[in-house]
Amino acid sequence: MYDIKRAGRKNGPVIQQKKNGEIEYLTFPMLDATGLVKDLFSTRLGGVSKGIYSSLNLGFGRGDADSNVLENYKRVGQVLGTSPENMVRSSQTHTTNIKVVTNADRGKGIVRPNDENDIDGLITKEKGLVLVTSYADCVPLYFVDPVNEVIGLAHSGWRGTANSMGERMVEQMQTHFGSRPEDIVAAIGPSICQECYEVSEDVAEVFLSLELKQQEALHILKKSGIYEGLSGS
Repeated sequence: MYDIKRAGRKNGPVIQQKKNGEIEYLTFPMLDATGLVKDLFSTRLGGVSKGIYSSLNLGFGRGDADSNVLENYKRVGQVLGTSPENMVRSSQTHTTNIKVVTNADRGKGIVRPNDENDIDGLITKEKGLVLVTSYADCVPLYFVDPVNEVIGLAHSGWRGTANSMGERMVEQMQTHFGSRPEDIVAAIGPSICQECYEVSEDVAEVFLSLELKQQEALHILKKSGIYEGLSGS
C-alpha cells in the first residue's frame, strides 16, 4: 500500500486511494462529483507484468511483453467500465500540442498504431472514449467542463509548464467546444515533489525569467490602476 499525502479541503480530500480487485489507483472526488467523467491515476499495483516491470506496466516498447501490457490495460478498463478498444493514448514529446480526439481515434496507441506524434494534450466530447496519458515525474492535468460535457487530459513537464500547457488546454476547449474557463473543473495529479527534483541552471533560468515577466506585468497593472479594480471585483 502506498503512503499517499492528501491535501486537506473543507469538503473532503483532493485525492483518494481506491482498490478494485487487484488494481490500486488514485481518483479525484472533485472530478467524480461532476457526474460526467470516471477518472483514475494508476499505481504499479494490480497487473500481470513481472520482474522490473512488476506489475501494472502500461508502457509498450519498454521490453515487457505486449500481451502483458494489453492485459494491464484491460484491467484498468474494467475499473472504468470499458475496454482498450475505447482508449486513446497520447504520444508525448514535452510539447504543448493538443489533439481533439474523435470516435475515429478509438484504440490508437493501444490496440492499433498511433498515427500522430508530438501530442501532449487530449480533449474530447465523445461519450465513452477514454483519454490516456503517461507520466514518470511530470505533472498530469485533468480538465472537465460539465456544462458543454468536454474533458481533457494533459502531460506537463517543465517545458510544458513553462509554455503554459494548462492555459493552452483551456484555450483549445474554448476554441473547439465553447467552454468557459469559469465552468471548467481542473485537477493536478501526482508528480515529483520539490524536495526530490533537482534542476540544472538553464532550467532554473527559464522559470526565473517567467517570474520576472509576471512581476513586470503585475507592476504595470498596479500602476495603471487595473489591478485594484480586478482585486475588488
